[in-house]
Amino acid sequence: MLESLAPFDHSAQLPAILACVERRASHGVTIQIFLVDGTPQGLRLVERKTWTGSFLAFARADFVRARGRSELSRTGVYVLLGPDDDGPRTQRVYVGEADDIRVRLDAHQKEKDFWTHGYVLTTKDDSFNKAHVRYLEARFLGLAKVADNASLDNQHGPCST
Repeated sequence: MLESLAPFDHSAQLPAILACVERRASHGVTIQIFLVDGTPQGLRLVERKTWTGSFLAFARADFVRARGRSELSRTGVYVLLGPDDDGPRTQRVYVGEADDIRVRLDAHQKEKDFWTHGYVLTTKDDSFNKAHVRYLEARFLGLAKVADNASLDNQHGPCST
């Protein structure tokens, strides 16, 4: 009887859940974009009413304000985007995951000069675990490779730490 009360692990279902979201997106969905500082160029928090996901977009110039947001203390996946001055593409992208996104972004703020915009995907209830974000990181890297319109700044693939 107690086994039926144990929390259910959704890790195995994540690919099916993402496929369902992609199918539904083709039929249209409503999202809410909250302009944190009241301007469309500033911090933007994107959410969907029937989903626990939370997406934060910000310019590097707004990183100090973004790092104060609770979303950055959660487990999630992030994308850094900026110009590729040295490569064959016009854009460079870095995809990463972390248990505490703020710690990783603090390091990238010091070590990676190229990025001008950051995008963070997490959940409102901090329900992502390491398997979820590693899967999403690998999926985002795969999509970036297929799109082939930006240089990847990642030195290693996902899970190669």
